[in-house]
Amino acid sequence: MKILFVSNSGTGRGLAAAAMMREKLVKSGKSGQAEIDAASCRDTGDIYYDYRIRLKAMNLPFGSSHRFTRKDYDAYDYIYGMDEAVVDGIREILGGQDSGQKIRNLNIEDPWVVGDIDETISEISQALNQVLDETGLTR
Repeated sequence: MKILFVSNSGTGRGLAAAAMMREKLVKSGKSGQAEIDAASCRDTGDIYYDYRIRLKAMNLPFGSSHRFTRKDYDAYDYIYGMDEAVVDGIREILGGQDSGQKIRNLNIEDPWVVGDIDETISEISQALNQVLDETGLTR
């Protein structure tokens, strides 16, 4: 199974969700059951400083994301957009298509909007429980 987390710029929420999901799978003994990655709807950069600090404090390794393409849609079983704007961006890249019904919205507010990155990290953690249930990885 392949799961992709997509954010706007690939410098925060998507990378954090991917790192936290990998950790959840390791802790549950299911790390070999899913491939997890992160992408963005536009150009990517280095992980945002506050996310880097939070993930390092949690001892979670993180990498970098790539720009979302049609090939990602074809390659991944589940594609999770961080919020509605991201889901719209994914659909725009795909020309409005979601024939496989793979795209899902996690409804995680951007920390720039919320003003609290710790709240965003908490929302990501809660949303990943939903992902585990939807993908059947809790069984």
